[in-house]
Amino acid sequence: MSKLPAGIEIGFVTEDVAAAFAQAVTAGAVAVVAPTVKPWGQTVGYIRDLDGILIELGSPI
Repeated sequence: MSKLPAGIEIGFVTEDVAAAFAQAVTAGAVAVVAPTVKPWGQTVGYIRDLDGILIELGSPI
């Protein structure tokens, strides 16, 4: 990416964060933070889309 990232974040909830993360990266998204389980039990991962927008993929809380 040659431009600065956008100043926004979008969040999506999914039952299978790891699969959604892998599918997004395969489709061209940039991996930022691999899916990890947070202390409160939610799985969360971060990617950037082709426009530099940060996207959070999280399991239901």
